[in-house]
Amino acid sequence: MFTLYHCTGSRSVRVLWTLHELNLLLPASSAIRYNLINLPFPPRSTSDYVSEVNPLGTVPFLSLPDGSGMTESCAAPLYLAGSHDTSPSLTVSPSSPCYPSFLNWNFHADATLTFPLALHLRYNKFEPARNLGVVGDDYVTWYFARLRLVNKALEDGREFLCENKFSVADINVGYALMLGKSLGLGEGFKPQVQDYLQRLEGREGLIAAIKESEEADRREGIKSNPF
Repeated sequence: MFTLYHCTGSRSVRVLWTLHELNLLLPASSAIRYNLINLPFPPRSTSDYVSEVNPLGTVPFLSLPDGSGMTESCAAPLYLAGSHDTSPSLTVSPSSPCYPSFLNWNFHADATLTFPLALHLRYNKFEPARNLGVVGDDYVTWYFARLRLVNKALEDGREFLCENKFSVADINVGYALMLGKSLGLGEGFKPQVQDYLQRLEGREGLIAAIKESEEADRREGIKSNPF
């Protein structure tokens, strides 16, 4: 069985969303069984988690049935989707002409799009006493500049990023857009990006993931959406 260590609103949303999307596609007899362990944010404040589970003190941490684990929020969805055969598939075949783009979107989602938002959060939200808000503001400018690739890709009216189907590329990029929106940046999105994000936010898998996460927070007395 898998175990997902998670904080509501954090990058681990990508993994929980993927699990729900896969279980909507898989027959009930093949559904992915997992435990969800919600942690308060920041997860490094939970000493047992750092000492016993993930020395990085970050989420997600996806514990695999063989005892190994994954810490990268874009890699875990790729692994889960690639190791579970669904129809339609949430991945793109390596033989597809779209495969290079599919890989690029999945790495672009965190390294290019989520990274500047993390620094904006650090300097403007979590560590304001350092008086580095201007640095955080610069990273917002960086974020919008790096959205140019998404803006351009969606100009042709496509519903999703790869092969005109929903995939983990949309989950990984979609989280970076949702985080931006949660920080009040959504009004700066191009119209095609706003429409795309609205489609993603209406997906049954995401709605179910958010519901499960918030219910777990209530049970544990954890404040949801720390951002």
